Amino acid sequence: MTATRAVKYLSRILFFCAVFFTAVCFCETWRQPFFINFNYKALKFILCVILPSAATLINYLCEKSFVYMGRACAVISTLFCLLYIIDNRFIGYIACFGDFMIIFHLAYGLISIFSVFLTCTMIKYFSRGKENGYGKFYNDYFMGFAVMLAFVFVLIYFVIRDYSGERGYTLNLVPFCGELGEMFNGKGSMLSALRTVGNVMFYTAMAVTVTRFARKQPVICGVAFPCAVSLLSEALQYVLKCGDADVDDFITNLLGALLGVIIYKFIIYPLLNQKENTV
Repeated sequence: MTATRAVKYLSRILFFCAVFFTAVCFCETWRQPFFINFNYKALKFILCVILPSAATLINYLCEKSFVYMGRACAVISTLFCLLYIIDNRFIGYIACFGDFMIIFHLAYGLISIFSVFLTCTMIKYFSRGKENGYGKFYNDYFMGFAVMLAFVFVLIYFVIRDYSGERGYTLNLVPFCGELGEMFNGKGSMLSALRTVGNVMFYTAMAVTVTRFARKQPVICGVAFPCAVSLLSEALQYVLKCGDADVDDFITNLLGALLGVIIYKFIIYPLLNQKENTV
């Protein structure tokens, strides 16, 4: 049964609100309300996956198309950047309460938006070639997500990082003797584990994004570009003495890039070139 126009509009409103809320409004401060309470970070992480995924599924069931969701994600990604700047500059509810909490807020936004992409890709994979505008969604989605990803990268590596040299720095050039070694030996902290997982996820998203814009050899570009960025960031941390230059970080970033190109090569690329039918 085809959904009525009113139901489609309601599903669109639900989708936009769910993704906007989880991507933009999960601020990390010490204030008491739920969505800006630091103590609920684990639950908010789960909601950043569940709410966007559920809203994506509902909208698809109503419209049988991904086109709206691609455009909406591009808009939300842009709003994420703009509202972050506005709040940081004029209001201070998002980015003025410490680097540690800022990182979580940025992670919520990336996870929320990327959850939509993963859900749409899974739906397309199981839809057996039905015509549902996945190619259009793919193009629109990454136009916005690329901006968001670049914005977050600049914030993490250039804006909220301390370049004064007061924090101190470490250098590790021996593989599996840094954070990865601590994790394997059971000596790593939960924060260290989260940072490692975050690096993998971030560079996975970066690799998938690069494949979208690479006109030639997307798989090679999907590995080479993130690796170059990772190597540059580690080198800058050492030269500027602003962090922990660790070969283990490069290894985890490389793993993330490889995971991203695997997702593209064996899942996304076949779906984009899948012969669609209207049955």
